[in-house]
Amino acid sequence: MRGRASDPCVAADQAAGRLLPLEPRPTAWPCHRCQVATSCACSQAKSTTPEGSDPLRESFPKCATTLARKTTVAASCCDVNATGDLRAPEHNCVRIGRSLTTAFYSARVEYALHTLLNLSLVHAGAAPSATELAEFQHLPLMYVRKLLTQLEKSGLVTATEGVRGGWRLARDPNSISVLEIAEAARGNEGPLFQCQEIRARCALWPRSDPPRQAVTGVCSIHAVMIAAGAAMRRELASHTLADLNARVRAKSSRAWRADVESWFADRYKRRRRRSA
Repeated sequence: MRGRASDPCVAADQAAGRLLPLEPRPTAWPCHRCQVATSCACSQAKSTTPEGSDPLRESFPKCATTLARKTTVAASCCDVNATGDLRAPEHNCVRIGRSLTTAFYSARVEYALHTLLNLSLVHAGAAPSATELAEFQHLPLMYVRKLLTQLEKSGLVTATEGVRGGWRLARDPNSISVLEIAEAARGNEGPLFQCQEIRARCALWPRSDPPRQAVTGVCSIHAVMIAAGAAMRRELASHTLADLNARVRAKSSRAWRADVESWFADRYKRRRRRSA
């Protein structure tokens, strides 16, 4: 059995704030595919769903540590639902202490940020295809295509056709804020808080005739939530794609950055050879 200090999943959970420092990590969280309670080859392998199923539920990289057919604890994703079936990537959960909760910013936002970050890291003349971006990130092609289309509608990326075509950033990374990316990926998922006007419903007065203070002005709780949402938007708006790019470059080696550029350049050459 691996020690807690040497468990990379524990370190990842703690770094992301998903695992309390003193919480013992269960040792029987098997991969839901091979039932091995440790990292396994199939944790990164692709799986398939029956023909005719939702394309968002097809191949998707697995987290190495999961609670089989119950819940999923993942470093960055949640790909198994309560019955053990594959989930669409955007339906993600994060671990907080001993419980699982749905994140306000789903995995779709995370993948959108990573996709645009990858576009900002490749050589200026490169234009990766949706297939290459999906392969690079181990994501379903259909999912990446839909995500790119969503980002294109928001004016964040642009596509060109042909063998030399592909996807590029539509604007300079300095002019693309994290808030724009998050909102483009979230679509119409709703606000941070949706007030239900519970203040107007109380056993102390008839439902048809609540007192004036219960129905006028902004609900005090709603006002706090509005302020919290505004603060979050300001923070996300203060960071750009260029900032994320700079952070990644500062913490990564030159060799890694060269490998990223070489990987996409090699795929581009293959495209040209196939069309010749």
